[in-house]
Amino acid sequence: PVYTNVTASPVTDADSIREVMLLQLTSSVRWIETIEKMVKDGVSKAFELGPGNVLAGLVKRIDSTLNVLSVSDASEIMEIVNEKA
Repeated sequence: PVYTNVTASPVTDADSIREVMLLQLTSSVRWIETIEKMVKDGVSKAFELGPGNVLAGLVKRIDSTLNVLSVSDASEIMEIVNEKA
């Protein structure tokens, strides 16, 4: 599932994901609600993809039990993928 910042809920089908992605361009971000919903739904690990770790810091302020790993480049992504294999 993809948790959207528009609804703060998971979306699973491709058409709905496309619709919500468009809405996210012009809608308010429901960041706190999204993180709280993810934790309530049992998410225990998340990844921040891209340079820096700003989002990881924001998540920790909302719920310190959610483990967030910041990944800044393709080699780090491959390390994670290879660990799961």
